[in-house]
Amino acid sequence: MIGMADSSVGMDLRPPIGYRYSMVDFYINRRLVIDLEHLSEQEVLDRGSVFVVLAEPGAGKTELLGELGRIWGVKPVRASLFRHSSRTAQTTPLIVDAVDEAARIDQSAVDQIIVRAREACDGRVVFASRSSEWAEDRTRLVRDCFGTDPIIVRIEAFSDEEQKRLFDTHLHGESFSDFSKEVERFGLSDLLGNPQFLKLLADAFVQGGRRFSSRTQISRMLSTGLRSS
Repeated sequence: MIGMADSSVGMDLRPPIGYRYSMVDFYINRRLVIDLEHLSEQEVLDRGSVFVVLAEPGAGKTELLGELGRIWGVKPVRASLFRHSSRTAQTTPLIVDAVDEAARIDQSAVDQIIVRAREACDGRVVFASRSSEWAEDRTRLVRDCFGTDPIIVRIEAFSDEEQKRLFDTHLHGESFSDFSKEVERFGLSDLLGNPQFLKLLADAFVQGGRRFSSRTQISRMLSTGLRSS
């Protein structure tokens, strides 16, 4: 009503210290590497039609695939589900996540997934896997199935600025400077370039009274966090 005071005036509407935002809709654009060239997500997709994204655990593969899916207008599917799905020939792109998970269950599953992918997409496809579990013979199979060399895409680690952005969004009101100094005290600053490691360390930092007790504690916490994610 006219003349009625806005009840929010003078109120502090900021979330409380330590508040965790939902990460579902939060995405930091990644710097992607093809050979030695750094590219954006859109620039990568403009380079071709068949891609293999390789990165180690926690590097942000799934989030990246979500962004690539947004650009292409499709939803990524996990390899283990795609393998057993009834999806038939499509006129849309395909994004297959966690190929390495299917391989751990059955090595032959990866070959089946690659062959099925060719039949189930419009020629545009992205496969994602842990770097350490993608063999050269799989690259050759992708080439044989799709008739073109797949473009190998790697994810650049977060810069200091990107680390701060992620930390500030993940834990509102906490001090990234204090956090990074505590991580540096144990000589583990390089881990912060990995988004999942950063979030696991940040949570442990707050829960532990903003201090780590030992490298052993940190290693054990990271190992547990990765297994449960």
